[in-house]
Amino acid sequence: MRREVFDTVGPFGGIQIAEDRDWGQRATRAGFAPAYVPEMIIYTEARETFAELARKWDRHIGHDFIGVRGLQRNLAWMLRSFALFVSPIAEVPRVLTSTRVTGYRARALAWVVLARVRLYRSIRMLQLLLGKNPADMAFRWQKK
Repeated sequence: MRREVFDTVGPFGGIQIAEDRDWGQRATRAGFAPAYVPEMIIYTEARETFAELARKWDRHIGHDFIGVRGLQRNLAWMLRSFALFVSPIAEVPRVLTSTRVTGYRARALAWVVLARVRLYRSIRMLQLLLGKNPADMAFRWQKK
């Protein structure tokens, strides 16, 4: 980002919130539009185990649910979790035709991982509706 954008929007809020989303929303409200730069490379560590990936998703899901209050928002959250649950079926054509994955075995594995992650996320979303404390998930990022 350009220096003047950062100076206007301010620093990231910290891991206790969904900091990149929060920053992006503040930047948008300040009148800045995001731009895709294909040449840009962003380095981030890959999750090596499903447990590491689950911690990441728990943090995101917990942050997202903290603001969900009232019947209408709870219903929308439930519908979103059900949509996520069935979404792997809709991804079959995309995985089969992707140029980023080659070979039937690799495509099958890619779809299985996609399905596992989405099913995990859906179940965790429903657990929050059933009373799980979102802070337990949102702030679990530092626990092994």
